[in-house]
Amino acid sequence: MKREIKFRGKRNSLLKGWVYGSLITAENSVDGNTYIVTKEFDLRDFNCHTVYVRVKPETVGQYTQLKDKNGLEIFEGDLLKIDGGEPLEVRYEEIYASFGIWRIGFSFLHYFHEYIEPKNCEVIGNIHDLK
Repeated sequence: MKREIKFRGKRNSLLKGWVYGSLITAENSVDGNTYIVTKEFDLRDFNCHTVYVRVKPETVGQYTQLKDKNGLEIFEGDLLKIDGGEPLEVRYEEIYASFGIWRIGFSFLHYFHEYIEPKNCEVIGNIHDLK
């Protein structure tokens, strides 16, 4: 498989920040929690280890396989600016199995490559940092 299937989620611990990697959902985990499986550097032995990091399920978003004009990866839940306009939200639309752009608090606008090219967008944040 050539495409990279990757998720991110906010840590559900005293540590802050995002974790990127493979997803284990609450339905599939042994303890009913949601995890991102990733590699982290351990200062104790100066090696990278595979770790399971508990994340807040409501913050999990999938990588869209697209990058913005600055080369940043675009994830579900990101906020994008297009030509200095209002922030738009990236969402997954189940009916068409595609990621699209939504006006915050309103409705669906477009799918990527329909009228909006990722190279014309800039990631300015995400919906989870607004809360």
